[in-house]
Amino acid sequence: AVKRFKFHKSFAFGLKGWMDIRLILVHPQSGEVITNRKGKEVAKFYASR
Repeated sequence: AVKRFKFHKSFAFGLKGWMDIRLILVHPQSGEVITNRKGKEVAKFYASR
């Protein structure tokens, strides 16, 4: 199980952009959706499918 996950990367001190990981785990049998903090922004989309 994933207890915590956070990833952030800046390119050229943020001037050329940045990247954050949205981790989303979906249990197919129960439909349970587990996310990290950034993934909560899109969790409803995956829970409705």
